[in-house]
Amino acid sequence: MRIAGAVVLTLLSVITHAQNTWVPFPPMSLQPVLKGNYGELRTNHFHSGIDLSTEGKIGQPVRASADGYVSRIKISEYGYGKAVYIDHPNGYTTVYGHLHRLAPAIEKLVNEEQYKQNRFSVELFPEKNQLIVREGDTIAWSGNSGSSAGPHLHYEIRNTKSEIPLNPLRFIKNVKDTIPPLIKTVSVYGVNMNFTETEEIKEIIPLRKSITEYVVENPVATTALTGLGYCAVDVANDDSAVLGVYEMEMYADEQLMYSYRMDDFSFDETRNINGHIDYSKKQHKGNVTECCFRLPGNTFSQYRQVLNNGIIRMDSLKTVTLKLVLKDAAGNSSTCLIPLKYDSQIKLKPMHTEGVQKIVFDKKAEIKRAGYILTIPEGALFRNIFYHDSVKKGGKGFFSPKYTLYDYGEPLKKNLKLAVRTGYRDTTFTNKLLLVKISDKGILSAESSFYKNGFVSGGISTFGTYTVTMDTVPPQIGDYTVSVDSVYNCPVIAISVKDNLSGIKTYAAKINGNWYLSEYDYKNDKILIYLTQPFKGVIKLELTVGDARQNFSTAVSEINLQ
Repeated sequence: MRIAGAVVLTLLSVITHAQNTWVPFPPMSLQPVLKGNYGELRTNHFHSGIDLSTEGKIGQPVRASADGYVSRIKISEYGYGKAVYIDHPNGYTTVYGHLHRLAPAIEKLVNEEQYKQNRFSVELFPEKNQLIVREGDTIAWSGNSGSSAGPHLHYEIRNTKSEIPLNPLRFIKNVKDTIPPLIKTVSVYGVNMNFTETEEIKEIIPLRKSITEYVVENPVATTALTGLGYCAVDVANDDSAVLGVYEMEMYADEQLMYSYRMDDFSFDETRNINGHIDYSKKQHKGNVTECCFRLPGNTFSQYRQVLNNGIIRMDSLKTVTLKLVLKDAAGNSSTCLIPLKYDSQIKLKPMHTEGVQKIVFDKKAEIKRAGYILTIPEGALFRNIFYHDSVKKGGKGFFSPKYTLYDYGEPLKKNLKLAVRTGYRDTTFTNKLLLVKISDKGILSAESSFYKNGFVSGGISTFGTYTVTMDTVPPQIGDYTVSVDSVYNCPVIAISVKDNLSGIKTYAAKINGNWYLSEYDYKNDKILIYLTQPFKGVIKLELTVGDARQNFSTAVSEINLQ
């Protein structure tokens, strides 16, 4: 029995060593240049892979990183756009996102499903032996599909079993990186024990003494309990891309208080980003500052050392020197020294708790008012809050008052459920009602919502000002252009489309009376139709577009392809 156990342990050791030393075949022939890195700060999430430059173009051949099989294909207007997933025998899955065109065998399978469902967005899970690939095979061509800000390849390496994305720079060895992180500002915060009061006392631009050394020259006066924050970026070689910091350490008089390293977080925990940063500062001022202290509801797994939640207890008799150390994945590092001194005259702004409701961060709560019901799920908050709201008249075009729910600068880890009462009762048009958020500038943004029993309900991702309005305006269908797509090597028809409020939800194209595949490029307000099937002469194109409130427009064009 001992011998068998030893054999198993030996095999596991061999497999683990093979995984740790695996060097993937480069997904493109280009020298890898980073446009985005793992763990980089994004809206509501940490970036789960790396973005590789395609030199600003679509159509770079994308290659399999190792032998394996295509285990998943996801085609969507959003997210990764056109994406291919390959499972490998070594226990890893590689992911290739924002693609433009898929390899013929993969595209054939996708097209069959799209025409079967009469829709662009599909997801497939091929059988293990259906689409086998070899290392270096071209599986697709790079693009700009989905939620992409420009042509590039999104590349991930996941643990196949757990589906946890791993930092690809642990595997890829030929990314040139000689530039250390750049420290822009450091911020000193006053806090209380339970973090219900967290206030930025001072933001400082440190003095840069050398390429890697920064210093705050004069001691910063602060409160008895103090936290640190910083704004820093990493810079890519041979590119202007701004990247995230891979590793951080914060010391107080040489005692390691707080650290993180971005290696292997799961998708389930990625909204911890809102508690990782000074969310209020980002929402109100636009600045992104990472915090070196942990709010009670922040459960992010990448923190390696958290002593006293990162809070420094100041002593009136001595100065405390903080040392911030920032590193990139290549080992380049920068340091900053920040001296602090206690000042009893500095007080945090008192919280107004009279007539408000205390909400505990790890308990479910329901707030009932005459005009709305707000449900806060367990674990949605990062800390306890003292909830308050305000009400204003809705005015013309609105079908409820405007409710300001707490402060939109308060971070959330889960969506809240909001149900707003409306006096509108004409059943002919209740399906046109929708929940909207109103920005400080008065701009309306639609929330996914529905009407039932006098309430318009939906999930909301932030606190803020909400009301009910109506969308009866159909999408606009504009002009079309015809050009040649160099990757498909065929004509492509691009039709302008736009919706005023609830957003385009459905679209369908017919050519000469038959449904034909089209895709919605929401970033550029276009419907794209790639004429991969042969057409000659004049074709009759009929396009129907609908929004999320079932308002439809149809346009018919005759297009001469000669």
